[in-house]
This record gives sequence, C-alpha cells and structure tokens, in this order.
Amino acid sequence: MPRRSAFTLIELLVVIAIIAILIGLLLPAVQKVREAAARMKCSNNLKQLALAAHNYHATYEKLPPINNSAVGTWPVHLFPYLEQDQLYQRWVAAGTLQARGAGGANSILATVVPGLLCPSDPFPAPVYNRGVFGLFTPDGKYEGLCSYGANNGAQLPANNAKDGVFYNDSAVKLLAITDGTSNTVMFGDGYHRDPRWGQLMGTGSDTMEGYAAWSGGPFFIQRSALVGVNYRIPPTLATPPTGASNPEYYKRVFAFASGHTGGANVSMCDGSVRFFRDSLPLITLQELCTTASGNVANPD
Repeated sequence: MPRRSAFTLIELLVVIAIIAILIGLLLPAVQKVREAAARMKCSNNLKQLALAAHNYHATYEKLPPINNSAVGTWPVHLFPYLEQDQLYQRWVAAGTLQARGAGGANSILATVVPGLLCPSDPFPAPVYNRGVFGLFTPDGKYEGLCSYGANNGAQLPANNAKDGVFYNDSAVKLLAITDGTSNTVMFGDGYHRDPRWGQLMGTGSDTMEGYAAWSGGPFFIQRSALVGVNYRIPPTLATPPTGASNPEYYKRVFAFASGHTGGANVSMCDGSVRFFRDSLPLITLQELCTTASGNVANPD
C-alpha cells in the first residue's frame, strides 16, 4: 500500500510564516492606495470649488465673499455652481436662520454636501449637533460640515487686513490679484482633530467638528497663514487661559492642514490644485496667501 505524502510540522510553520510576511507587506500597500485615493478625491473637491468660484466670477465679475448678510457664507454663494441649485433655492426661500434650522437633523442647515468633505478629515459624522438653544428650540441646531476654507490672507481675520482673496463682504476681482492667480491660494484643506484640542478648550474631545459648519459664518470656513502647514497645538501648551483667550486657538482653527501624509491640498486662483508640504516655510505660505504683496512666491 503506497504511503500518503503530507506536510511536516516544519513545512507548515514555514508556510504560515510566509503568509504572515505577505500580509505584513500587503497592509501598508493597501493603506498607501487608500491614502492616494483620498488625496485624489480631496484634490478633485478643491478643483471643483475653484471652478465654481470662476463661474461665479464670470456671472458677477467678482469672487464671492467669505460671508455677507444678504446671502451667507461662500459655500452658499457657490451652491448654484456646485450642482446644489435646489439647496440654494431652499436656502433663499427660507429667508431666516430660524427657518433654515427648523426640523433639526432634517433642516436646511443639516444638509450634507459631499464635495465639501475631505475623505481624510476625521469628522465623527458629517453633521454636527450643536444642541437646543435660542432660535433652535425644540429641534436643536444641526449643521452640515465643511473641510475646506477660503483664503483670508496672512493675518488674523479679526484684523480685517483684507490682504487675502476672501473676507467679509469682499468683492475681489481676479484682475486685482496682482501677484498672479497661479501664485495665490484660493481654497485650502482643513483638519479637524488635534490631540490637545480638548486641553485647549477644557473639554475631553480631540475633535474640532464644532468649527466646520458650512453655514456657520466666516469664522469656521476660512484659512489664514498664521502658522505653517499642518500645524498642531504643541505639547508645551500651557492652560489656562483656555478657548479663544489662548493664542493657540486662532492658530489651530485657521491653519491649512489635512490628514494627508506630508502636507495639505490647496486650490490656486488660476484653478489649479497644489500640494503644499509641511516643510513649506511660513514666509512663503504667507506670500502665497496675499493677493498684492509684490513678492511672487513659489511653493516648490
């Protein structure tokens, strides 16, 4: 009777070891593919925002403001050019913030616009529940979120320096960007998580989704070159003071940042999309965020 061949214990262990090695090699590759896809999706989102802004400019001969009392924030201004005309019409017809927030999680304010969300921005959910208060009783205020911010310039927005492409009640024309549209930032990535955010704010949460509502006023959806790309609150953070009384608050809220490895995506005023690396000098970023400094900067 012939003997049946079979794996020895050593051979079996070798096979298991080889499989383990292959899995170990495969996982980083899968992660890299996912990150590349997320970065590409984010880049496309910013491209669409830039194109929408150009179409707005073609209609009104100016770029939209970060915010104005007549219409609202820059995403609202751009909705008709982002295939969100129905949402825009509902927004205008509602007329008041109370009407726009009526219905809580089903309100106009709670609408999720996929093109405003970066896949690498770690929101727990695309809608933020701000709770029941003021006009938003009994439904509560629910807000759709936005990863991206409009370029306000190189200074603290409260300074009202008007050196960026967008600011409150702005009406900037492309021809006024004398540093060159290919050398000036239009929109940029944001990253809404920081391990020390909870310490800064006196809460236990490291997420910053409360500062990302597309409808929530200019404060939440603008970027300024106060700090370098992908700035994080330093380990040496000293509190108190907490919240807006601490300078780190403004640096972190307005920072160009992302969950992409090594940098963040931005769209330029000529419609192109660039990847700004973490190593980009702050002075260069500041020159790229001003419209008429007279100093033409190159992010490369």
